[in-house]
Amino acid sequence: MTALLLILAWSIGQVWTDRFHITQYLWWMPTPIVLVLAWVLVILSWLFERFSIRLGGYLLRPVLSALLLGLALWFVFGVGHVHRFVLPTSRGTMRLVYWNLAVDGGASGAGKVVTQLKPDLAIVANPRWDQTRAPLMEALRSIAQGDAEPAGSDQSAVPAG
Repeated sequence: MTALLLILAWSIGQVWTDRFHITQYLWWMPTPIVLVLAWVLVILSWLFERFSIRLGGYLLRPVLSALLLGLALWFVFGVGHVHRFVLPTSRGTMRLVYWNLAVDGGASGAGKVVTQLKPDLAIVANPRWDQTRAPLMEALRSIAQGDAEPAGSDQSAVPAG
């Protein structure tokens, strides 16, 4: 029952996020910790089921176990994208880098960081109009070298797919 209440509180936080003051605290519940704690509670419930007096747990345990399995799979594959690290990428994969330079801290080395990520497409939002702009544009020029070539040359970009 405690695991069910924990999952219910976490679910309410995921649905209503920080829309209301009270639900923001539920939204801040870290998903990995909630899942591990709920799994521990359900496993303990399965282990100590013969000491249980109530019969309601016989129906709740399998349902809660299936729910937790679904949530764990969703977290691992839907949020964590573990399959992207395990399976090889397909040939037509495109790497996109998006960086918002609205904060002063990373503006000076942004071009170097973006080019190290080797993107197929780089979007830099809110670039500065100060001394950091010229080095940023120079670094990004190396990404777009194939775009400046005329169509049909050996350097032209090949569409993904």
